Amino acid sequence: MKKIINILILTVFSFYVQAQSYSIIVNQSTNGDTLLMPLLGVISGPLPPPSSPLPDITSQLQDIGVTSIRNNDNYDDKLDMEALFRCSDCFDNNFQNINWVPAWCCNPGISDNLHFEESDILFRAIRDGGFNLFFRLGGETQSGLPNQHHVFRGPQDTISENNWIKAAVPVVKHYDNFEDNVKQLDYLDIWTEWPNGDFWERSDEEFIWFFTKALDKLKAHFPDKKIGGPGFLVPTVFVIKGKVQNKATDLLTSLYNHKVKPDFISWHLWSLKPMDYYKAGENFRKLLDGTPPFINVPWSGSGFFDDVEIICGAWGTPKLNVPDWEVYSLYNKQRGAALLTADWIAMQETNTVRAYYYRDADPKSNPDTTIGDKGTSGMFYGDALATYKPKAYAFKLWSRLFKEFPQKLSCNFPVYASSVPIQESPKLWVLSAKNNLNAFGFLIANTDSLNKIATIDISAVSSLVLDTSDFDIYYYLVNDNENGDIEYQNYSNAFNIPMQTVVLVRILPKKYLNISSKIQSVGIRIFPNPVSNTLYIEKAEGFDVKLIDMSGKTVFVKTKVNDKILVIDVSNFTKGVYFIKLYNENQNNILIRKVIVF
Repeated sequence: MKKIINILILTVFSFYVQAQSYSIIVNQSTNGDTLLMPLLGVISGPLPPPSSPLPDITSQLQDIGVTSIRNNDNYDDKLDMEALFRCSDCFDNNFQNINWVPAWCCNPGISDNLHFEESDILFRAIRDGGFNLFFRLGGETQSGLPNQHHVFRGPQDTISENNWIKAAVPVVKHYDNFEDNVKQLDYLDIWTEWPNGDFWERSDEEFIWFFTKALDKLKAHFPDKKIGGPGFLVPTVFVIKGKVQNKATDLLTSLYNHKVKPDFISWHLWSLKPMDYYKAGENFRKLLDGTPPFINVPWSGSGFFDDVEIICGAWGTPKLNVPDWEVYSLYNKQRGAALLTADWIAMQETNTVRAYYYRDADPKSNPDTTIGDKGTSGMFYGDALATYKPKAYAFKLWSRLFKEFPQKLSCNFPVYASSVPIQESPKLWVLSAKNNLNAFGFLIANTDSLNKIATIDISAVSSLVLDTSDFDIYYYLVNDNENGDIEYQNYSNAFNIPMQTVVLVRILPKKYLNISSKIQSVGIRIFPNPVSNTLYIEKAEGFDVKLIDMSGKTVFVKTKVNDKILVIDVSNFTKGVYFIKLYNENQNNILIRKVIVF
């Protein structure tokens, strides 16, 4: 026993000797309407791709807190336009497989040319799982997998592209009024990724004109939807660097000249540098606003794009030309989870309102490294259990922070070691937030191979002293051995942040009700979120429900709910942030949840 104690003492001593100290200072609360954004989307799912051992992963996605799904990727194209709009009389003789369609020469107004059999199954799974569909109207690169319907990259001529645009209208109508006539779609994302020859092989000028026409047509048909695109890829790198001359500027110039205004623009990024995600979000806002370094764009000073949203349509770990052990570490281990968490924190510090991680699971990977590939950027392995990777558990901590602590606070970003010059100091990535019960949450990512000690100072935003007399202090750890479910109690405002880990800190005033455990115990679900038309609250029987706006005004009340699913029409609500509050029979809060109405 004495030997074990000595080992523990040496281990703790070793941690502190090797650790660097960091001070997390919450300087002031941000404006009341500055909230954490629902950057909790994934690409693909929840049904498995064809010929994959994966199961239906609805329960896994619900468990980690996914709120939205963007269709699809090259493993499964059921909801892509190639699958939905197909012409039997347009086959290219160069291809013998009758299921592959290289052009759209037929009339999209004829129902026989629209195919919803397979796509309905996938759409229903997304809807019934409580996920909001970020409906990507685009196509995928050929991968030669079963059930694909295409071999070419985009419409090949003006006739095909005009038919594609016409076909998009009945496709959107079909899924917006799917089965029960309740509005299903909030966002329409035109195209997959651009510029990228895998998805569009004609000229950039032809794409820009195609996109301008498609956006104009869809906005005329669906004024209640948020419509945009196109998934900027290479231009994102130029925007990060502040270069005005890029394809994003070219497309926005066309839209401005034709007075066609998107509701959002979407960008893609694959980077190992968290600051790239911060700069992308920040600089796309500056590009849209026409402010430095983009002051010379034609719309500068016009305000034309000022209220256009910014969405990260795809992000994750890039393809790597590094040794296998490093690929495995970044795709499947705690190092990758820490980096992704830093990326997510960086995006929360920008105006990015949604983000879609690529992808939910690796169809070809397996936790047994002797089987299949070493892995890709998915959060779950492709085995029959959809085994969690550390990044899935990290995602679960992101979701927990978002749900429990909706109001974003201002703190030093990123955080540097106090004893090391900034230019030499490894960074600590921190996101701070609170709720209206004066409880605080901190998501912390240590991306370095050094242990760190983080000290939290909330004196500027709280009248209480951060110690155990005023607060209960807990932390949750994700690494290769810990999944974030174990609650560790801390007895000071200093926290150990081991190398390449993710930590969630919860600082709760005494007698604070543990919201997350109550949510779990009653099994309440609120969806979709964000919402524009109909809000659903599932399993709230017996509780009183209130919907409260940011000013504290109650805008909806339902006492003693007796419906399995409570339906709330929010279509006439003022756009903004609201709080759902549930009370038990003693009028004690058992749940507080932020809902965004747009």
